[in-house]
Amino acid sequence: MGCCDGTDSPALTALASLPKEINIWFDHGLGDCVHIISIFKQFEIMGVKIRVHCEENKQELFDAAGFERAKLEGTVYH
Repeated sequence: MGCCDGTDSPALTALASLPKEINIWFDHGLGDCVHIISIFKQFEIMGVKIRVHCEENKQELFDAAGFERAKLEGTVYH
């Protein structure tokens, strides 16, 4: 069996090392928010729960995309 035929495949190994939850502080503009939501959705598909802290005027966008709100304390700054 080759390296990519089973559970030792690089892709599966990388997925297994993803954190299960991430709290992110995202303070960019509206266009960047739309872009990052599409990326965050891909992480959700891979089983990572993402919570977002952002400026109040962009919160509705993340709410509509289905992301929970994160408190600022304990977030990873993006």
